[in-house]
Amino acid sequence: MEESEIEKCPLLRVLLFIIVGIYLADYLGRGVSTEVWMLIVLVCSVGFVVLSFCRKLQLAQSLLIFLLAFSVAGWRMCLQQNQLFSTKYDQLDYCQAIVAQEPSIHGKVVRTKLLVLDGQNVGQTFNISILRDRLLEKWRRIHEGDGVIVHALLYDGAFIYKDNWIKASVSLSAVSGLMRLRVYALKLRHKLLLHISNHDYSPSFAIIAAMTLGDKSYLSKEQKNDFSAAGSSHLLALSGLHLSILIGVLLLLFPKNRWQSQLFILLAIWAFVILVGMSASVVRSAIMLSLCMLMHIADRKGFSLNSLSFAAILMLLCNPQSLFDVGFQMSCMAVMGIILLTPNIHNKVGSILLVSLSAQIATLPLTLYYFGQWSCYGIFLSLLVIPLSTIILYGMLGVYLLLPFTVFAQKLYIVVEEMVEILNKVVSFVASLPGAMINHVYISKFQVFLLYVAILSFYMAIKKFVLIKK
Repeated sequence: MEESEIEKCPLLRVLLFIIVGIYLADYLGRGVSTEVWMLIVLVCSVGFVVLSFCRKLQLAQSLLIFLLAFSVAGWRMCLQQNQLFSTKYDQLDYCQAIVAQEPSIHGKVVRTKLLVLDGQNVGQTFNISILRDRLLEKWRRIHEGDGVIVHALLYDGAFIYKDNWIKASVSLSAVSGLMRLRVYALKLRHKLLLHISNHDYSPSFAIIAAMTLGDKSYLSKEQKNDFSAAGSSHLLALSGLHLSILIGVLLLLFPKNRWQSQLFILLAIWAFVILVGMSASVVRSAIMLSLCMLMHIADRKGFSLNSLSFAAILMLLCNPQSLFDVGFQMSCMAVMGIILLTPNIHNKVGSILLVSLSAQIATLPLTLYYFGQWSCYGIFLSLLVIPLSTIILYGMLGVYLLLPFTVFAQKLYIVVEEMVEILNKVVSFVASLPGAMINHVYISKFQVFLLYVAILSFYMAIKKFVLIKK
C-alpha cells in the first residue's frame, strides 16, 4: 500500500515531541529546573548510544530519539524562562539601541521597535511608544537604523517619556557579527525606501514597502483592515511567495546545474532575509527553500512536509517561544495545508484556487481562535491579487536593480505604482462588499483541537478513497 505524505515524514513525529516538550516546560514553569531537564537529556543520550549496538531494539531506539527531542526542547524552554525571570524590571537602566522600524505617529505617541545593543536585554527587539514632544519635536529626527540611548524600563509595549531618550552614535563593538549585519541591513532598507519614496509616503508606497521590504510602519489602519477583510493580509507579510520570486529571477540569470550558482543563490536568499528583518514567516520559508536547494545540489529528492518539519524544529530549538507566536503558527499550518490538501492539477486557475482554499482550511481554526473572524471572498480574490502581486514584485525587483540609473528606475516605479493602486482599489472594493467578513466567532482551545481532528480525518478519508479507487 502506498504511504501517505504524513507517513513518509519521520521529522514530523520528532517535531510533535518537541512541541509537547515546550508546552510541558512552559506549563511547569520554574517548578522543574534546567538541571533536571539536562539530566533527562543525558540519560536519553546515553541510552540511545547503548541501544545503537543492538539492532533488535530499533523500536526502543526510536522511542529514545523522540524522548531526546522532547527533553532537549524542554531544556531550551526552561533556559529561556530562566533568562526572562532573571531580567530586572524594578529599576531604570541606560542602554544603547537601534531603531528597528521607521517610527509612525499614533495620537500623542510615536511607535517603533528598538533593537537593544547592550545591557541585560542585549539582542532583543521591543515594541515601544515614545511620547511626542511638541516643542523640539526631536522624534522627527530619528529613522530606521539610527542609534539612540534610552533611560527606561524596556519590555514589549514599554512607554518612554520624551526626556528619557536621545539620538546618539552607538557602538557596535560589543555585539555579535549577526547583529551588526542586522543593523547595517536596517540602514540599507531605510535608504532604499527613501530612494523609491522621494519623501512621498502615499498609500501605494506603503503597500510596496510592506510587500517588498517587510516594513509595515507606513500602512494605515484602514489599509490593514481592508486587506484583512478581503482575506489578502498574506500579501503584506513576506513569505515563501516573495522568496520564490527572488529565486526565480536568480535562476534565470545564473546556470541552474552549477553548485557555485546554487551557493550564491543561497547567500542571496539569506541576505534578503536579514534585509527585511528576519520575521518568522520569511525565516521559515528561507530554511525550507535552502533545504530544497541543498538537496538539489546533492541530487536528492526530499518531501516538502519533511522540509517544513525540519525548518520548524530549527526555529523552535533556537527560540522555543516561537511556538506561541501567532505568525509562526499560521504560516506553518498554511504551508502544511497546501502540502497535504492541494491535489496536483495542471490548470493554473484551478491551482491558484485550490492552494488558497487549502491554506484557508488549514488556518481556519487558528483564525477563529485568535481573531474571531473569517474572510468570505479571499479564495476568489486570490485569482486576481496573486498574479498581480507577482507582477508587482518582479517590477519592484527591477526598480531596485535600476536605482543607479535614476531615470529608468523612476519610470518603472511609476508603472508599478499604478498596478499597486489597482490592487489597493480591488482589495478596498471587496472589503466593502456585504458579508465580506464574518466577525465575533471565537472558539476555545478544545474546539480548535476538534476542528483539526476533523480536517485530519477528512484528509485521511480522501487519501483512503483515492487508494481504493486505484
